[in-house]
Amino acid sequence: MSNYVLIGVIILGAFLLFIVVAVPYFKLESSREKMVTQPSDHTVRLFIDKLNTSIIFYQSKPTNWDTLRANFELIADSDSVSHGVKIELRNALLQKGVSRLKEVRRK
Repeated sequence: MSNYVLIGVIILGAFLLFIVVAVPYFKLESSREKMVTQPSDHTVRLFIDKLNTSIIFYQSKPTNWDTLRANFELIADSDSVSHGVKIELRNALLQKGVSRLKEVRRK
């Protein structure tokens, strides 16, 4: 009987760990996707908020940094996002370790 309880506790612990790690990641990824497909001050600020409050961040892989860099360039070139929000996004990404982001210029 005690073996079944131990197995149940291990399975429950693994499930809770999955939820604690996976849910914030998918929320962050979802807001990143929305920011790129529907660029606006609101969607960019939602992504920045999720990025700043998330305990989980993208793994340190070149493909992840390249994706974030390309997303930033799309936002930086967008006319539907204000200059100030573009700067906020750049600063948030720099704080998270994304390098080689171009300067935001006024149009």
